[in-house]
Amino acid sequence: MHRLVGAAAAGFLLIGLLIAGCSKATPTPTAAPTWTPVPTWTPVPTWTPTPTVTHGPTSTPTPMTLPTATSTPTATPAPKPTPTLVPIPVGVGPSPIAAGGFHTCGIQPDGAVVCWGDDSEGQSSPPESGRFVALSASSSATCAVRSDGALICWGLIGDPPVDERFTSIEIDDWQCGLTFDGVRCWDWFDEAVPTGNLASVTTGGDHACALRVNGIAVCWGDEDARQDRPDENEQYIAIGAGDDFTCALRLDGVPVCWGLDNKWKNAAPQGEHLVFLDVGNYAACGLREHGTAVCWDENGQDGWRDLTPPDEVRFTHVSVGAFHACGLLADGRVTCWGTSFRDAPSSPPTVRLGVGTPLHPRPSLVSQIPIERSVVRLEVPLGRYEAGTGSGVIIDVDQRTGTAYVLTAYHVIAEHPLGIIVTAESEAWIKSYDAEVVRYDAQRDVALLSICCSDSFHAAALSEGQPSQGAAVSAFGFPNSTLRVVKSSGRVVGTKFDDTINGTHVGADLAIEEGNSGGPLVSGTGEVVGIVRAAISRYRPPGISEEDRQAFLALLDLWEDGTAVAVSSQTIIQALGPFP
Repeated sequence: MHRLVGAAAAGFLLIGLLIAGCSKATPTPTAAPTWTPVPTWTPVPTWTPTPTVTHGPTSTPTPMTLPTATSTPTATPAPKPTPTLVPIPVGVGPSPIAAGGFHTCGIQPDGAVVCWGDDSEGQSSPPESGRFVALSASSSATCAVRSDGALICWGLIGDPPVDERFTSIEIDDWQCGLTFDGVRCWDWFDEAVPTGNLASVTTGGDHACALRVNGIAVCWGDEDARQDRPDENEQYIAIGAGDDFTCALRLDGVPVCWGLDNKWKNAAPQGEHLVFLDVGNYAACGLREHGTAVCWDENGQDGWRDLTPPDEVRFTHVSVGAFHACGLLADGRVTCWGTSFRDAPSSPPTVRLGVGTPLHPRPSLVSQIPIERSVVRLEVPLGRYEAGTGSGVIIDVDQRTGTAYVLTAYHVIAEHPLGIIVTAESEAWIKSYDAEVVRYDAQRDVALLSICCSDSFHAAALSEGQPSQGAAVSAFGFPNSTLRVVKSSGRVVGTKFDDTINGTHVGADLAIEEGNSGGPLVSGTGEVVGIVRAAISRYRPPGISEEDRQAFLALLDLWEDGTAVAVSSQTIIQALGPFP
């Protein structure tokens, strides 16, 4: 833990020597709204009858002309309002249900596992005790992650590793799980698995795939099951491996599939935009935004497998087995459909499922939501009537609690770590939250904050590598106390190790202003490659401390005048460790 220092350690960034520092904003009083009276109601004029005409005795009566009757128009009935669907948390958090070959298992709210269906290999006989947070089922086995990260399996399956702690698990003919450091596979694997920070992993009959935090898919195993896969530069929000095929959701939610002999190339339903995906041995199912399901096999939605989901039923999660699928309703009840084999009932026992707080939230994937939705505005109290402003970026979200974790520059909050206000924006609202400091590294000038709570927070992906010279980058933030996100684009001029921060800076030829400090430097693929610190300027105001002067000179030795400097994402990971 680094000691809390004042402005001196990063003063060159705060006092105007480097112009990207925290900008001041004086709040403007809000005028009271003027009340406008409601107009007085004017009554309809009363109808006055026509006077009766009186004739003399010698006059001939004139026939009276009756007024023409005016028919009253028939009122057109108002259209019935369209019922508004109450939002449900579709695909939020780890799935508490897993369909296997001929059995299904689920996690109850207290963490206990319940199974039903075929138990010929003991796959439906879970441990009698223990609190579990994730599970997966194959044709003859089930595995679950205990709350302490230990992996427990039952049924016909090889011994899992006992020296690892997992956050999720996927089993089929091959077994893989996500750990705090990456992915660990065992049993039938003979080749190396991908390294680095992964968001999800899936296993099929003879192959496995994973998604990196930037949405790029990587697959390994049998080439037949991986052939005709999309471009390696394509990005996805979900992926699932089947027996000899793979399906994934693109950033816009459109499902795509590939696999053996190209027979899955046109299998995915057309015109669908899905938010959740699960793939079984021979078929796949997805959930639309409001929770209704759609399923398909290699022949499309009209395939020979009886996996047509119930109409108008809304699910939060769905799991696909070999010949059946099960969906979880918002109240925890389970509905299953498909062909029943070996006592795998279509109607599960009357239990309620639901996973409690996950062991560790996985890094968030990129999505179709613009990066601007991840950028937040910071207000730091500088006095009774003044506040400094800076920028930050949401880098992780705990989907169970709605807590977001915000990266920013330490010098933005150094003088006043209490009373920080973070303003975040979605498509429908702009809201402010009280922030708490989770941890920081004063030397490297980075800090991690937390804000609570919303189901609309969106996390940006933090890059594991460094951008190359000449790569396109953009800085996002709130310069000069603006209220909306401003983007500034340019090119990387280089990456350099800096002894003063014991880490790496990324330099870019783009314009930043006061208030940009703490905002993200983003690559062309949407990954955060750094947190903005300063813009190099040869202007140096008088009266600065010797410590500030030395830091200023060190930066001038490394970078050209006018360069925007950011702490690299690799240095951030070294400084703050795993998120949150």
